Amino acid sequence: MAQPHIQAALDEGHGEMTVADVFARIKRGFWKLWVIPGVGAGVTEFCEYPAYRALIIRLWAANTWAVDYRTAYFGVLEFAKACGCKAVEVFGRKGWERKLPGFKHSISVLRKEIWA
Repeated sequence: MAQPHIQAALDEGHGEMTVADVFARIKRGFWKLWVIPGVGAGVTEFCEYPAYRALIIRLWAANTWAVDYRTAYFGVLEFAKACGCKAVEVFGRKGWERKLPGFKHSISVLRKEIWA
């Protein structure tokens, strides 16, 4: 159920990993899989900074910005709070800023391919 959404999120990247890589990390307990049946799926992981803990949304894709999807978003925030996180970070396209209430763009990552 989650695989097509995970693949869609990966398709927006630069080939850093495959669906099999993502599910291997989930199976080993490094990442948490979130599934919204019929709507979308995502992957999060904890980051233990020296000063605080954060929840990172690594991948997220959905068919639509539906009410169920917004509910899942708030569920992720509540999960992060319950797990003692000080922040939730999204590693994704700048366009996510329009979709995520309360999030502000803080940095941009520039990328240049150096091989042919």
